[in-house]
Amino acid sequence: MKIYHIAQQQPELFPTEEYDYTPSVEEQLEDASSEAEVCNILERAGWEWEKIEFPNASPIILAVAKDNHKYVIDDIDFPELKDAQGWVDSIGDLYLDNYVKIPEEDFWEGVGDGYELYHGTSEDNVESILRDGLEARSDTRGISNRSMQNAVFTCPDLDYIQYYYGGNIIVIDAGAMKRDGYMPEVSGEEPLEEAEHRNSIAAYIGLDDYFYESYESEGYHPDTIAVYGDIPPKYLRKLED
Repeated sequence: MKIYHIAQQQPELFPTEEYDYTPSVEEQLEDASSEAEVCNILERAGWEWEKIEFPNASPIILAVAKDNHKYVIDDIDFPELKDAQGWVDSIGDLYLDNYVKIPEEDFWEGVGDGYELYHGTSEDNVESILRDGLEARSDTRGISNRSMQNAVFTCPDLDYIQYYYGGNIIVIDAGAMKRDGYMPEVSGEEPLEEAEHRNSIAAYIGLDDYFYESYESEGYHPDTIAVYGDIPPKYLRKLED
């Protein structure tokens, strides 16, 4: 037990002038055992607070100190001030949906006749790709993409693909794939989807200056489409120089 707690309980043991001390908010929270006590401590300190509910996760108390720094208290039984931005960063990848659900867009719904995707490769691979098709593989993933399934990484942004791969570009006729009813599952790049998710949670609790660093990762593109299935050669051609 901290000395100021002992002094409060047994003041005769300590000279008042020596221990005339106001504990910090963090120290006061150590003895709080209910939501009401937590909120009273924050109010006595002149802090603003708000209780925020989530679809499938325990609610939090967002506390704003006098200097406008924001904290999160996410466990009323053991209340502890956590930096709000650090708290968002610490949410496990598998639990992000519990806080804010990102609506899944149907990529294929927006695909029409003539819609193309592009895949960059090396010159040595062009002939075999046009002959055998594009195979969903894992060796094109980066370190931060390692948990993604085998995929063909594509992009509708031709300028971006040309910048990274030069002239060896495979054109994928996604419109024809849809017309034939061949529509494999697709997704964006995992690090960027995670960044979008965390940024959405931060916005939900009012962290307007939050910015997740994965958006700055070199080589990622927000329009990247990972196709979780092989793409037969009938839908492929090489981009003419």
